[in-house]
Amino acid sequence: SELFLGHPDLKPEVKTENLSLLLTPADWDKLKNDYITSAKGKIKSYFGNILRLEVMEKWEKEVHPEVKENLYHSSLSFDIQTIIGEHMKISEVISRSLGMKMLELCLAELHEFIPRFGEEFVAWSTARDSPIFAPYFAAYINSFHDLMSGLETVFKVNTEELQKILAALTRNFKNIFFSKLRTKAQPLLKKILTKDWTLGTERPDSLASAVSQFSVHLQHMREPVGQELLHDVHKYVVREYIMQVIKPRRKMNGETRQQVSEKMNQEARILNNMLIDQGSDSNWLLPAIHHIANIIGEKKKDKIKEYVKELCQDYPDIR
Repeated sequence: SELFLGHPDLKPEVKTENLSLLLTPADWDKLKNDYITSAKGKIKSYFGNILRLEVMEKWEKEVHPEVKENLYHSSLSFDIQTIIGEHMKISEVISRSLGMKMLELCLAELHEFIPRFGEEFVAWSTARDSPIFAPYFAAYINSFHDLMSGLETVFKVNTEELQKILAALTRNFKNIFFSKLRTKAQPLLKKILTKDWTLGTERPDSLASAVSQFSVHLQHMREPVGQELLHDVHKYVVREYIMQVIKPRRKMNGETRQQVSEKMNQEARILNNMLIDQGSDSNWLLPAIHHIANIIGEKKKDKIKEYVKELCQDYPDIR
């Protein structure tokens, strides 16, 4: 009707700034708050589903992670950034301020999700001896590193607090890693200098094989974490090996000392070559066991003094 079509608000030349508000500020704020409250529950649920799928589809089924560009890969970073990006995109259609609130909400949920994820992974890995622990340990460190990078570059987020949370998670994962490594290595280390070990009933590569179950996966972990951890593994094995050798033992005759020296040199070569091949740059550790082996196997006092001198030159802190 003319009455309806002639209304001033429907005229083409109407000025939008003069139109009355469809919603009062109070109503608008209530709608935004209700929207954020609803989204909070959904995002918490989405993050929970990510964890649930990791448990059911990866950990329980012992599915090994993919390797991309020589790094163990997990979809965690991509999935989380997709959730954040999609919710921000939808929210920014309504208003830019709502988009920023959505980002803040996602980050708050992420502050809770990362520790919860870490606790679940630690609990799962502690409860069983699984061959996929070390690969996923590396994959998750890689993925959370990618997540921090994505938050900084794509979403312009200050990740300082998240980095602290990630550092704590990394420490916990490392503790489990070394606990599992010790569980595998200690029984073999304790056999050093026993009768069976001296007579050669133990394979010379048995210790190296046990260590490699963990160390071999570190070459697929992002730097510098992977390299630092491999250095720690190398240092741990050499230190523990020497500690077993220098424990007070029964006296050995010359022939036995020679056998022990040869066995130590053989195992040291296998261990060091394996760890160097896997990427260890701890060359300073290489001569340690050999020095001790040479001292044990030598009969002449003058030669023993020379070997001790060489040992002290390479490792002056042992004096």
